[in-house]
Amino acid sequence: MHTNDQLPSGSLMDRFVADFQLLRLTAGDVSYAQIAERVRRLREARGMSEAAAYVGRSTVYDAFRAGRRRINARLVADIATVLGEDAERAAYWRDYCVRARAEEVGPATPATPASPPEAEPAPAPAQPVPAPRDEAAIPPVASRPVVRSFLLASTLIVALGVAANMAGSIFVRTLGLPLYLDMVGTAIVSVALGPWYGVAVAILTHGLFALFEWTLVGIPFTVVNIAGALVWGYGVRQWRMGRSPSRVLVLSLLVGVCCTLVATLLIMLVYGGFSINAGARTLSGNLVAIGHQFWAAVFSSNIITSLMDKLISGFIALALLPLLVRHLAGRPDHAIQGLGRLVSGRPDTSGAS
Repeated sequence: MHTNDQLPSGSLMDRFVADFQLLRLTAGDVSYAQIAERVRRLREARGMSEAAAYVGRSTVYDAFRAGRRRINARLVADIATVLGEDAERAAYWRDYCVRARAEEVGPATPATPASPPEAEPAPAPAQPVPAPRDEAAIPPVASRPVVRSFLLASTLIVALGVAANMAGSIFVRTLGLPLYLDMVGTAIVSVALGPWYGVAVAILTHGLFALFEWTLVGIPFTVVNIAGALVWGYGVRQWRMGRSPSRVLVLSLLVGVCCTLVATLLIMLVYGGFSINAGARTLSGNLVAIGHQFWAAVFSSNIITSLMDKLISGFIALALLPLLVRHLAGRPDHAIQGLGRLVSGRPDTSGAS
């Protein structure tokens, strides 16, 4: 039975684990082994012996795993410290953990005297908790249900991303706005799940448009959507561009520039200089009318519309990120890594996107 099934929906412990997991991701998606090593060094610096300061990787892992009732509050404070929190914030995380434990333990205590003969077998399901001392023992904990759950959630997020792209594009076409909004879903999925999930959204979006509208006119612009997915996805991982609003701003501007360069080449080489977006086409026509060279007008109209468009898409993606992390937090390491490096983007050493 999956341990998450034993938790009341929306319990304080659920929220604590999700928030604590988000702290780890925001700090650079630091691995559990790295956290354990940092905590050991922190404790030794305080004067503890090497043996007393040691903390296992699986012990740290348990502090981020939903379904745990007995998370060590002092360890939580140490973890928060090595993840960059100051003394006041570390105390906040310790108190948060204590409150969550109190809520979890509170309802459980009356059940013990209610059936004394069965009180002994009750701890049996909790026995596997120390077992993950061997790191190889961690994945088998309800691995199949968790993998299925994560695949279902990620598939749903990808589908919603495609739907957001198509809805945004139809909205813009209907009103004739000088925007695109066909990459909102790409941004959300690239940041939440990883760049190659975003690439899948880009391909599916343009493929479905071609199928429904029975035309291949927009297919070349799949490359623009893919470029945005890669820059957004790797931007929050390799360049740590999701840690503050100012960095999100810079990343979105970078996406806009990259997409403009690709789109301008496509418009000039494939479409003869005429954008299929009504707003951009009108803007470039106005620029030509006031004396701009044709290629300069195409580039200028696209850079203006693309920068506005990508700023909107990028901030929508980052606004929705905590909701997605909270939904998938508490999964085993391989599943939470499937979310991507999310906010800060430490380089991926696991080989997963």
